[in-house]
Amino acid sequence: ERVNHPAYSNHPGKQTLAGYAGLFSFEVAEDVDIPAFVDALRLFRIGVSWGGHESLVVPAKASLEQTPGLNSMARFGVSPRTIRFNVGLESFE
Repeated sequence: ERVNHPAYSNHPGKQTLAGYAGLFSFEVAEDVDIPAFVDALRLFRIGVSWGGHESLVVPAKASLEQTPGLNSMARFGVSPRTIRFNVGLESFE
């Protein structure tokens, strides 16, 4: 449904960024089975680390179902249909 990455011309932060990284998210359609989609990934593992070099994926729904706190995704209006990816530095082989 929608890709969230500053390289896209409609992203609100595009004017302030000089380059882009491999962190992005997208929102999937209602009919997508998110757990099945994530389980089918072969190069990404579920994880929320910001400091590692490996490719990670985290479905927003996993965080949204936790008790809401001051910095919760729910308070920021993150859709439960959002999936976040961090493209890592694994060998291309």
